[in-house]
Amino acid sequence: MLAAICLAPTVAAAPHHNPVDADRLKVVGLEFLGEVTFPTGLQFSGTEVGGLSAITYDAERRVYYALSDDRSEIDPARYYTLSIDLGDGKLDNGDITFRAVTSLLDSLGGVFPPKSLDPEGIAFHPDDDTLFIPSEGDANALIDPFVNEFDLSGLQLAELPIPPKYLPTPDQSSGIRNNLAFESLTLTPALDYLYTATENALYQDGPAADLDVESLSRILEFDLGTGEPAREYVYLVEAVPEAPVPPDAFRTNGLVELLALDNNGTLLALERAFSVGKGNTVKLYEVLSQGALDVSSQFDLFWEEEGIPFEIDPLVAKRELLDIAALGVTPDNLEGMALGPVLPDGRKSLILVSDNNFSGTQVTQFLAFALETVTVPAALPAVETPQALDDPEADRPLRGDSDDPAIWVHPSKPEKSLVIATQKDGGLVVFDLQGRVRQVIAPETYGAFRYNNVDLVYGFELGGKRADIAVVSDRENDTLAVYHIDPRRRVLEDVTARRMPASIFGVDDGDYTAYGLATYTSPIDGKSYAFVTQAGGNLVAQLRLLPQRGGRVSAEVVRLLVLPVPTGDPEDSQAEGMVVDRERSELFVAMEEEVGILKFPAEPGAGDDFELVASIDEDYLKPDIEGLTIYYGKDQTGYLLVSSQGDSTYAVLDREPPHRYLGSFVIGDRRSGTGRRCGNESSGHRKHGPGRGDDHEAHRGACDASIDQVNESDGADVINVSLGSDFPYGLLVVQDGANDPQVVVQDDEELENISTNFKFVPWEEVATAFPTPLRIDPEGYGPRERSYPKGRGYGRGERTED
Repeated sequence: MLAAICLAPTVAAAPHHNPVDADRLKVVGLEFLGEVTFPTGLQFSGTEVGGLSAITYDAERRVYYALSDDRSEIDPARYYTLSIDLGDGKLDNGDITFRAVTSLLDSLGGVFPPKSLDPEGIAFHPDDDTLFIPSEGDANALIDPFVNEFDLSGLQLAELPIPPKYLPTPDQSSGIRNNLAFESLTLTPALDYLYTATENALYQDGPAADLDVESLSRILEFDLGTGEPAREYVYLVEAVPEAPVPPDAFRTNGLVELLALDNNGTLLALERAFSVGKGNTVKLYEVLSQGALDVSSQFDLFWEEEGIPFEIDPLVAKRELLDIAALGVTPDNLEGMALGPVLPDGRKSLILVSDNNFSGTQVTQFLAFALETVTVPAALPAVETPQALDDPEADRPLRGDSDDPAIWVHPSKPEKSLVIATQKDGGLVVFDLQGRVRQVIAPETYGAFRYNNVDLVYGFELGGKRADIAVVSDRENDTLAVYHIDPRRRVLEDVTARRMPASIFGVDDGDYTAYGLATYTSPIDGKSYAFVTQAGGNLVAQLRLLPQRGGRVSAEVVRLLVLPVPTGDPEDSQAEGMVVDRERSELFVAMEEEVGILKFPAEPGAGDDFELVASIDEDYLKPDIEGLTIYYGKDQTGYLLVSSQGDSTYAVLDREPPHRYLGSFVIGDRRSGTGRRCGNESSGHRKHGPGRGDDHEAHRGACDASIDQVNESDGADVINVSLGSDFPYGLLVVQDGANDPQVVVQDDEELENISTNFKFVPWEEVATAFPTPLRIDPEGYGPRERSYPKGRGYGRGERTED
């Protein structure tokens, strides 16, 4: 079924804001600097120092504020001001000095009555000179949790609204668990968002952590621009690691602190477990919330039919950085965490503090660390395509699951180039360079064909003439579909021959069928091929594309490549992402979860030996490894781009052997108001273009358009040549597998987001994101370069019908 429609996308102007706002930080080192403890019973300014459950840093005054979780039972609820001296690079006795104590006051200026609050977190807002402080409330006494704002004198100024799902209920059917609620609090560096989290699952979300039982904690994000709750993510709290003594004694594990490292969604998380007779287990994690499922629309996370919590796809990602016990230090009840000043060597200082529970068997413990991070730079998208929903009943033109794009360059008018993209069960869609939908090719019955990957062949012999074709893998039917690209009407026409193989791999059940796809035209004999990987298997078929009478295209298998199977199960060796270096006649295959990126000769008679280009164990790759694409420069220079779906980054490798790793980047949020100003006002953004000095108005459109960042990314395609005034220095198109706004649905035992789309990123955004800029080479090797034997084809610059 063909449909020509025009659906408006989001188009943003070139950025002018400081790009660091969208960059991501990654932890690469953690050094222990020392421990200082204070005994329980320590008195300061008429109060007992204890219960220090949170800490935050005031850089201007060079002091810390540490919150006591005293429920106004021993002394009034309060926080302490203290200094910590790490000038010599170590934390030693005498380096911590308590300087002041401040009581918390309600909005009327009175102290909080005993047991009316349970303060557990603290975050300093430097622009407003205020402190955000959450209270866990009391589920047993039906006292609601809160997140309130206080000035530095301790006076409550404002309350943030708490969603009803968190409020305690008499029958414990929903809401917070007692003493397992808002334990953490952190502000993003740009002060746009505030995060808190429940220590364990809400009653309606599933069980609390126990031996062999994990718990679904909710991370609640507040948008400080609106003062309203925004998104909610799910953090999986680990099971209690040690059985108590005796076996039926108290045990717990919980998420006790969060600390935002950047404005992109990266945090540190502290989990603290305790078992009677065994003590505390405290672990520090790096957390990636980017692309995690937003469950703010879900009152509960429990599958009533089966009596189990839903699987959340995806949870926030966790990477363990440290088990405190590995330091040779006995961890106390560590609950607070703060970044302090930058150390003389350039690393960040990190302070952890413990809540002694005002117990004579515990101490107030401070631990100091040097935290080393690297920046993963962000490139910002200029255009996004309309939202697609993987739902046959969706009330919108774009149905399906966006997957893989291919950029088609118009033969004479580059500004009229197209992006052809697969929608899996929803078929195929054609976009113009403004992201508008020009054509949808959808099955009569949703899923009757499943278009997984697409690639292009320029100058294919079609009906006695040279023409451009799009070749698509059909996973449902284990075959190929071929479409002619009409350069005049800029639409696709089905030219698949009846003789097209009914099954490439001998099955047609949609399980072990045609999956990834990449095309190649031999510079030796001019023949064109399609490489196709096998879903759930370790085979790669090379098919020769065959022109047929009547301007149709068929294919025949001419070679089978076999991918390694280190686990013994071919299903583990599945690959999807592929790309062929057209000049070098080399096929790159990305095995998703095993081995890594392999390189084969692309000529069918050149042998089947492969070379390992990048191991799956490299720090810059996190499975699944998905889309591969090549940026072509002059003289066989350029880059191999790899979508590292597991951490939503893109690795850049040198196109030339030995394919050195050059760095990684992310595609960040373009927020409203951060586009180029309307009119011809100059911007302060880094300059674009080969000379880095052009202040062009390339990306015209809505000046205040917002485009969300890219996560869970699958297919990608990049082009180096100019595509007119919109993309004069080339274009990168990527699939966004976690598109906002998210649409969360249940799929049996799983909750998932069915909203996807594609983002268009100017190549200069990627190139200039790196400290040493990548090449910007629009005059390099283009897709219409001569790749056929003399007299068999047309070269770059020659025109087809127009």
